[in-house]
Amino acid sequence: MQLLDDLEGVIARGRRFPGSSKVTVDGQLVISLIDELRVSLPVELQQARRVVQERQQIVIEAQDEARRILDAAQERANYLVSQEGILGEARQRSEQRLREADQNAARTISGSTQFALSVIEEVEGTLRKQLDELEAALHQQLHELERARETLVERERSGV
Repeated sequence: MQLLDDLEGVIARGRRFPGSSKVTVDGQLVISLIDELRVSLPVELQQARRVVQERQQIVIEAQDEARRILDAAQERANYLVSQEGILGEARQRSEQRLREADQNAARTISGSTQFALSVIEEVEGTLRKQLDELEAALHQQLHELERARETLVERERSGV
């Protein structure tokens, strides 16, 4: 954002043509700011990648937790069957824990996915907006340069 503010400042400080909205700016300075913008974009992309990696880690942790819950349920079921002979109760409890583990894992995965998507969408929107603004400013500058050249050519032709 600072680079965009700097670019806007260069345009605002440019010398205005009397009677028009045209401005002359230091082209080298504008190009330098654009180059800096290009360099700063990968930082945003790295942040989005980091969010995706964090989401993947959350998914792995949720799966591990589901396995631990399932293992504990299986242990309990084995104990009940071997010690008390209550096969039906053990089956019921292990199935319940398995359902709960699946539900917890699904909620965790869904939540982390939604979070990652929202962060990526936000970063993407910011990048698209910055790109659009930069493109519009460059288009305006190019148009102004073309008109200035045409004016100079006209003056040259008319001998002024």
